Amino acid sequence: MKCYGGYRCSNWIVSLRHLKKLVILECQSCEQLPALGELPLLEKLHLKSLNSLKCIDHQFFNSDSRLGEEKVAFPKLKKLDIVKMRNLEEWNMTSAGCKGDGGNLKSCQFSVI
Repeated sequence: MKCYGGYRCSNWIVSLRHLKKLVILECQSCEQLPALGELPLLEKLHLKSLNSLKCIDHQFFNSDSRLGEEKVAFPKLKKLDIVKMRNLEEWNMTSAGCKGDGGNLKSCQFSVI
């Protein structure tokens, strides 16, 4: 997805259950990402130049993060790239139910550029 002009990326992306690779770039107004952690087969995620995005938290990992319910976010993710996100201030995995250890992201190749 490139140059989407909305403040929130559409939740329909999460309905693409067989998606293995997703690139979201140059969405300058995007302030919130959908629950991409719910994509069960996603292996590669590349986020670039989402300049209005300030926080990545539980909403990114799963949409139903109520207490007592645990889902494995990004069960197949192998690579996560975060590139030129100049206003990103917070990466909060604790509120995402990852219990502070990174959950399934521990085995993922992770780069922030």
